[in-house]
Amino acid sequence: VISVDGGINNINIKKIKEAGASMSVIGSYITNNDINEKVRELKDITSEEWWIVILFNLKFFLCF
Repeated sequence: VISVDGGINNINIKKIKEAGASMSVIGSYITNNDINEKVRELKDITSEEWWIVILFNLKFFLCF
C-alpha cells in the first residue's frame, strides 16, 4: 500500500493515483469546505477503487 498525505486536492489527486499511490489522506481540502460535496468530487475523479482517508480533528473517516 502506498499512501500520500498532505496537500491533496482535486487538481493533484488523479496524478497521485496514476503515479501508483493506492490511497490518500486528506484534511483541509475537505474539512474547510462542504465535506459531502468534496468527497463526491474526489471520488468522481479517482473512481470507486480508490481509498480516501479524511483526517478531521484527529479522527479518521474512510471513504471508498
